[in-house]
Amino acid sequence: MVRCYTVLLAQFIMTFTGLVRGFNLDEVILKDIIYRDQSEFTNDGRDDKCKDEGNTRFSFDHTDSPSSWSSANVHWEPTTFLAEMEYSNPDPNKSWTARFGQGGAIYSMRSGYGEAIPPQTDSKSPWVDEVTQSVSVDITQNKNCADPTECYYIHQAGAYFRDSENLTQPFYSPNVMKHCEGNTCIFGTWGQIASIPTIFKSDLLYFHRYRNCGNGVIEYTQMFVGYIGGKFTYLNMPWAGVRGSSLPDLHLHYSDDTVQTIKENDIHDWGDNSMLPFLKDSAGYTTFSQPLDNIEEERLDDKAALSYVHGTADEYNDPSNKYFRQAPRFRFGRSRRDFTVFTVNGRLLMPNGEMYAHRQYLINDSFGNIKERAAGLKDGAYGDRITESDFNGRKLEVYLVDGIFGVEAASERGGESTTCAAEVPSSGCVGSSVPSNKNLAPFFTIKCGTLTYFGPDRYHFAPAVDVEGMIRSYVCDGQQGLVPEWKLLGFFPKDESCSSLIDASYDPTLCDLPTTSPTTSSLPTSSPPTTSPTTLSPTSSPPTTSPTTLSPTTSPPTTSPTTSPTSSSPAGGNMCAMVKKGDCALFGCVWKKRNCIDCSNLPNTNKQKCLKGGCNWEPDKVPNCNSCNAGNNKEECKAKSCVWKNVNDAMMCTPCAAIKQKGKCGKAKCIWKGDKCTSCATLPRKSKCNKKKNCAWNGTDKACTMKV
Repeated sequence: MVRCYTVLLAQFIMTFTGLVRGFNLDEVILKDIIYRDQSEFTNDGRDDKCKDEGNTRFSFDHTDSPSSWSSANVHWEPTTFLAEMEYSNPDPNKSWTARFGQGGAIYSMRSGYGEAIPPQTDSKSPWVDEVTQSVSVDITQNKNCADPTECYYIHQAGAYFRDSENLTQPFYSPNVMKHCEGNTCIFGTWGQIASIPTIFKSDLLYFHRYRNCGNGVIEYTQMFVGYIGGKFTYLNMPWAGVRGSSLPDLHLHYSDDTVQTIKENDIHDWGDNSMLPFLKDSAGYTTFSQPLDNIEEERLDDKAALSYVHGTADEYNDPSNKYFRQAPRFRFGRSRRDFTVFTVNGRLLMPNGEMYAHRQYLINDSFGNIKERAAGLKDGAYGDRITESDFNGRKLEVYLVDGIFGVEAASERGGESTTCAAEVPSSGCVGSSVPSNKNLAPFFTIKCGTLTYFGPDRYHFAPAVDVEGMIRSYVCDGQQGLVPEWKLLGFFPKDESCSSLIDASYDPTLCDLPTTSPTTSSLPTSSPPTTSPTTLSPTSSPPTTSPTTLSPTTSPPTTSPTTSPTSSSPAGGNMCAMVKKGDCALFGCVWKKRNCIDCSNLPNTNKQKCLKGGCNWEPDKVPNCNSCNAGNNKEECKAKSCVWKNVNDAMMCTPCAAIKQKGKCGKAKCIWKGDKCTSCATLPRKSKCNKKKNCAWNGTDKACTMKV
């Protein structure tokens, strides 16, 4: 019983604070793989332009967007949301709030100008096109794009909302990793062919790092890992643009220190290629601003602006860089919607599966400050081809017991030693946190309902290619309405050394558990979200201590937790304190005075108040009012008239009150009263109890209970 709740409590605390483990796998891999760590800048003579001011705020919890979005797609905004990052400055033109979609693309950017991202008026592209994202194109394979099923361009954000026979909501590029701390958020994404269904597959992973550099500046690193286009690679890095109603004026800054300002109505249409400036001819940045009627006379400090610091592509002039087909350039143009397109194009030669990274900066500031700010940043913006030898990763090792596996990492880059709980053996499957040689492939844990898979095949659960050659990554074969869930777990050998794990279930806490043998009944089968603060809170310093009842990060505990669980709730009180409002009832807790508390802590309670709160009244115990989560197994749970179900990929006892749908309420052997699901125990009379098919009167206790 103690062990079961230790697992659950560890999961919940990891979900909400990210502090349970000695390491977080997402954090380890993302930091190892992302191009150019801060400590590496001095190696090439470039200064790190980004300093942590300690006042970045971020959240993985969605709140209502303050921006105005089109009625065609506004209902999809919560579905789009992955994370929010915020910086506040006394100058409103330097303050900003960015929202990132499931694929890690910027789908909202607010500053002194209001909302920069277009309002999303096309119902077929809800935050999958008119956003700031990376896009990879293979020009050769894209040549037949007149047929939408034969388009070959890979969106970071997601696919167009088509194939209504198989999709009831947009399919965003799956987030396979995420980590935020300090002034930085990093996201890993499996990029998707934009036009679906499609005849093509994608093996492209995008990694994006966003760093708050203070004073309105965001460092923006894009990384392409996988097949990005072969001999005729064409990258949009990024594909971006602005809401013309917020930022109508376009300013082209040239290397001779001149500026060409183009008013919104004079910007040529997208597709008119009469102006295609090379980066090398620019001053290293391009700016959009609020309307400027007279640059000579206006107070430029009053006009908010957003500038893309893309650099001048100095790397193109280096004769040792053989990977350019043509010089990098940028394109722009008006669309028929409230969207002025802006994109930087990398035209590359990548025949052997090479990888690529490009770092830029975004400046939110008053227009009058942009020139000086950009001048100090532009030499930090550049692109680079990446090969396997450029990575410095660490050993990853898979441990396996009873069909459950965990992945452990060496404690430092270059490390070759991993540790796990004493009774959990190694599976023999050993890999790396980075793609350091061509014999390694990215491995995923994939879930389709109750089915699990571990391996390199991202399409493992997808239906077979149909008679028209269509591929649908977003369908669980034979499970209508289900979309697979993917999580990257590292890079492992392409040979058969890991094949025995193909059907195993992933548990991120396996090696942190007590040394008693894990069992499939109490172990979760997939990873909870990583590093996910529940509120916008400063991130400059994490808590310095871990909860005392959790496993130490260096070795598994050898004794029981120091505080003995009570008979009513072994971990419920601690568990409830970690839970946010929306999930409070689900975990058998009660929301009271803006806090989630265990039922046993309800003040001044009686039987009626206890049952009304979705708790369990037990007159023979002290306290009498207890949470359902004290039920250790299915039988105990049913005896309490509670529901044994899967929560956060672990089985636990939950109250009927957590069920919100009438049909599910009945199936769980609860009763629907008014507009709520409640327990049989709330029926005080035998006559009413016996009228409910799911309930039975217990003559000994004189109480209505769930029929077993």
